[in-house]
Order: sequence, then structure tokens, then C-alpha cells
Amino acid sequence: MVAMLFQGKFCYGQLSAPRTIRFKCLSNGCCDQHEWCRFWASIGECRANIEWMNENCQLACATCRSNSAPLATLVHPPPRIQPTSPSVVHATNSQSPVSSSSRETSFKAPIQKQGNVQRGKGASSCAEIADKSENAAEQLASSGLLQAVEDVAGRQILSLDDITRAVPSGCVPELNSLECSRSLCFHLAYRSMDGTCNNLKRPLLGASFRAYLRHLPAQYEDGFSEPVSSTSRRPTPREASRLLLASSQMHAHEQLNSLLMQWGQFISHDMARTTLHPTANCGTCDAIPSKCVPVTISNKDTNDAFRQKGCLKISRAVPVCGTGNPSRPREQLNENTAFVDGSQIYGSSSRDL
Repeated sequence: MVAMLFQGKFCYGQLSAPRTIRFKCLSNGCCDQHEWCRFWASIGECRANIEWMNENCQLACATCRSNSAPLATLVHPPPRIQPTSPSVVHATNSQSPVSSSSRETSFKAPIQKQGNVQRGKGASSCAEIADKSENAAEQLASSGLLQAVEDVAGRQILSLDDITRAVPSGCVPELNSLECSRSLCFHLAYRSMDGTCNNLKRPLLGASFRAYLRHLPAQYEDGFSEPVSSTSRRPTPREASRLLLASSQMHAHEQLNSLLMQWGQFISHDMARTTLHPTANCGTCDAIPSKCVPVTISNKDTNDAFRQKGCLKISRAVPVCGTGNPSRPREQLNENTAFVDGSQIYGSSSRDL
């Protein structure tokens, strides 16, 4: 969240003409040519206007190619969005365009240089700062190395759309290993949306779209996929909770109320979101291997509605691709980062913004 605040632009009373050439470029030549590329990407233009956006908004649409070359002119951009306030329209039309040099200097804030890191080029200078990571952001800024946009051309990025489209296939992909040195200057100053490279020594620690970590090995009925008690008779989860946890007593608390529970649930949704098979596929009380696990309701159950249904139709979590076999037991995917970073509000992928 802090990274997103830092990446945001300052607002002034008057608007100047947007930059349309080389607004934001990386050292490899990959560029967002237009100042509004990020906004257009956020409203779906990367898909709706794919040809133009892929060429002119490579950073925003994650379409960077090796040896990308800047374009001389822009052809057929998305329609310009006009300000709705008459005063803003007047200010925009009456003000002459601002040169790139004056625009860049107007946003620079004086930052006291710290440490002995000198300005350099490439990853070696950022690597030098990484070795002395204290006040890394200040050192990057004072050395002219602060990079506010991550270069994602060389790594995999997943989104909720990717996961949703993969569910019908019976498994979902997960993020693979990656190298943080490509965007080391960015990762030293900012946290990533998907949690990758927040820990430079363990780049995938806490990242989204990864299998949950386990304190103990998984236990399945067949050793690798089917849930316990799916073939042998054991008490159902409903029976266990009803007989062991049900109580008619009420316990009041002098300082806490149900908002504490609700806040705890809100925080849990920040750290965990499991990919599930659609519940609509579980239409009967018969088990569907790998997809549905019906929970049988006892005739002694105190809930009349449950007894009438005969079972609770439960959909299973979709397994991570490559798991659910004797060589690698079934694993479940976490769509959120493990960090308390507002995943339930902002999402856990730059492509979901």
C-alpha cells in the first residue's frame, strides 16, 4: 500500500498536457509512451485495444520485449478522456504544454545523500546498495537509481483471470522461481503487488498464487489426494463440531464484542484465499472425485433444514498443477499474499488493479 502511495502523482490546481513520448522507460528500452498508460490498463484497454496498447504501453500491460525500441510517433491512441469540470477544461486548454525537462525537475524533492554509494549504471550499483540495505530508498534516490516501475518482462505474472480460466482444466498454475536482480532497484525501495522479491533471499516467501505452506505433512485417505473418511467410516466434520463444540451457554465479555471476531476474519481474508471448484458442480449428495465432498447429516442433527437436505454439498479446493499424485500429494493454492498488505482490498497482482 505504501508503494502505491509513493507511485501516485501529486495533484495541482491546473492540469498540463500529458506526455505522449517516452513517459516512463527502463534501461532495456521498454516504455510506457503515454502518461495515461497505467490508467488505460486499469480499465481494461490492454485487452480492448490490444495492438496499440501492447506497442505503446508495454510497462502497464506487461508486454515488454527484449531490445524494445522507442516509437517515434503514436498512432491511434485510446480516446482522450476529457475533464468533467468546466474550470479544469478551461485551465487545460489555456495552458501551453510543459516541456519534459521542466516537468521532471518540478517533481523532484531534495533528498540528503546518505552513505558512500556513488551514482552508477546497471545492477552493480543497486547490488552495492543491497549489501548495505539500511536506508536503501534514500540511497537509491540520492544516487539517481530509484526505479518506481518494476521490469516484469522476464518473469511470470499471474492474475485472478488466469486462475479462473484454469479451474475447468482440473488444476491451477502457481508462480515459479524468479530472479530479483532484474529489477533490484525497484525491489530495494518498494514491495511488489504479488509479494515476490519482498524477501530478496527467499523471493517467493509469502508470494501470491503459491501453494500453502504446511507445518505437518498432508494426510489423505489414499495417501495423496482423497480426503480422510471418504472411504473408511469416521465422524463427519458436522458431527464432530455438533457433539464437541455445541453449547447452550452464553459467555459475555466486558471489553470485547463481535467486532473483534469480524476484524479477525477481515485480516484472515488479507492473508488467505483458496481457489475452489464451483459449488454449482456439486448438485447431489454423491461424491465427485477431486471436486465434491458431501458431508452426510445424521438423523439426530438438531438443524431441521440440514436433515431435510440429507447432506452438505461441499466443493473442494482446486489442486495446484502437478500435485495430487503419489510423487507429490495434493496442494492447495493461496491467491493472496501472506503479508498484511490489503490483498482483500487491492488484490495480489498488478494485473488485477
